[in-house]
Amino acid sequence: MSIFGAISEQQFLDEYWQQKPLLIRQAFSNITPPFSPEELAGLCCDTDVAGRIVIGKDKHWQVLNAPLTEQDFLETPETHWTLLVNDIERYYPQLGEIIKPFRFIPDWRIDDLMVSYAPEGGSVGPHTDEYDVFLIQGQGQRHWQLDPDADSQCCLSDCELSILDNFNVQKEWTLEAGDFLYLPPNLAHYGVAQGDGCMTFSIGFRAPSQYELLNSWLDHSAEKKRLTQRYNDQKRPTVTHSGEINSSDIEGIKTLMRTALDDDQQFITWLGKYLTEAKNDQQTLYSHTDHVDDDIAFTRNPAHRLAWLEQEDGLLIFINGEANHAPLESKAAIEYLCQHYEFPADILEEKLCDSHFKDLFAQLMDYGVVEVVED
Repeated sequence: MSIFGAISEQQFLDEYWQQKPLLIRQAFSNITPPFSPEELAGLCCDTDVAGRIVIGKDKHWQVLNAPLTEQDFLETPETHWTLLVNDIERYYPQLGEIIKPFRFIPDWRIDDLMVSYAPEGGSVGPHTDEYDVFLIQGQGQRHWQLDPDADSQCCLSDCELSILDNFNVQKEWTLEAGDFLYLPPNLAHYGVAQGDGCMTFSIGFRAPSQYELLNSWLDHSAEKKRLTQRYNDQKRPTVTHSGEINSSDIEGIKTLMRTALDDDQQFITWLGKYLTEAKNDQQTLYSHTDHVDDDIAFTRNPAHRLAWLEQEDGLLIFINGEANHAPLESKAAIEYLCQHYEFPADILEEKLCDSHFKDLFAQLMDYGVVEVVED
C-alpha cells in the first residue's frame, strides 16, 4: 500500500509533485520521537547542530540561531515560539524510518529531516520555500494555511526572516498526529501550533540553483586546469560598424561556453561528487578491516551520502564527494548497499560471502558510511 493511500507513487509524481499540494490523513501511525522537548533543547546547547528558536506573531518576529544556551530557553515566552532543528536524523538515525516511505524519489534529492517543536501559537510565520517539502505531524496539532497568490518578494522589513507581509488564506487544514501535507516549491504557507506539545517533522528536498551548479562546475574545472580554450573567429567577415556586437559574435561566445560542458566524463564525475558532498566534514569512524564478526549488526550513517552510476567499463561510486571505481560485477552489491540502511548480522554474514560486496562494505567502513549498531 502506498503511503498516499489510494494514490500510487507514480500518480503522485504525475499529478502533484512540484504542481499542487496534497493532504493525506493518518499516513503514519505511532510516531514516537526518541527524545523529549528538553532533550531536543539540550542537543542545541551541547552540539554543533543547526538549530534556531523563532519567537513572534503577526508582524513582530525574532530569531536566535545556534549555538543556543540554557538561558535562551529560560527566556522564551510561554507561547508563540518554535524550536527548529535540521538534520535531526543524523543524531537519531532511527528517524530515518520517517524518510523511508519517500525514497521512491532519488536519495540525492532528499536533503534532510527537520523537526520543529512548539507550544501554543508557535510558528515561523507565513513564508515560501524554494524546494518541495513533506510536513509530517508527529505529535499534537498544527493548523496550516495556504495562499497560492502571495507575493514572495513582499516581505517584512527589518526582519531577519523572510516573512511575507501580505498573506490571504485560500486553503486551510488542521493536521493531527500521523497526517502529512505535501507542498510544492514557492507555495506560501503558514503553520501555527494548536495547543502545547506540537511536534512536526519536515522532509526537505535539494533543488540546486543554476548559480550553485555552475559555480561548483567552474571550481571543479579550475582545479583540473580545464576551460583553457579561447574564443576563435577564424575567417570572420569584415564589419561595417566596428562598435557593434553582432549576432554571429554572440553565437560564437555561447558556443564556446556550451562546449565547457561537452566533456561527458568530466561532467559526470563532477556531478556525482557534487550531489554526494556532505554538508559538514565527516570524520572516518572505522579503519579498514577484512573481517566483520558474524554476530555484529551494522547500520548506514545518514550523515554520509552515497550514490553510483554505471558506465561501459565499470561503476563510479560516489561517497561524500569522492569518486571511486568498481567493476561492473559490483553492481548488485552497491544496489543493495544504497537501498538499505540496516544490515542485520545474519543477512550480512551471507552477503559477505560475495567478494565484491565484501570489498565495498570494507570501503564504506573506511568512510564511516556504515557503523556498528550500538546497544
